Amino acid sequence: MEVLGTDTVTADVAKAWTQVYWLMAEALIDLERSLYADSDVADGDVIRQLRVTSRVDDPSGAVLLSVRGDVANHAPGQYVSVGVTMPDGARQLRQYSLVNAPENNELTFVVKPVGADGDHPAGEVSNWIQANVWSATFSM
Repeated sequence: MEVLGTDTVTADVAKAWTQVYWLMAEALIDLERSLYADSDVADGDVIRQLRVTSRVDDPSGAVLLSVRGDVANHAPGQYVSVGVTMPDGARQLRQYSLVNAPENNELTFVVKPVGADGDHPAGEVSNWIQANVWSATFSM
């Protein structure tokens, strides 16, 4: 309300916005549940320990990582959330687009370096993965 002002965001407008927000949130949550169900993934059973099977360093600076384990089939355009425990102990998740066809319980994704730019800091997780994750040495 501070940005729009109390004249614009009346109690009725705020109530209506809250209702629409939760309708949209519930619709997206239901959609996500159906995606998991379509892949035979139980509610809450979304974290997997996967082993890096291949690393390819691209001349552009990007790294192509393949991981293998108990994974559901995926479709074009989906992504994988990669969890990393940083040196300061913080657990960080980042999402990377999948670039392979579903086969043999393997996922392949690209990690690009993220340099500092003006007021934006360097990409902590992507840069850590590039410096520390090698074939057969890391579980995600």
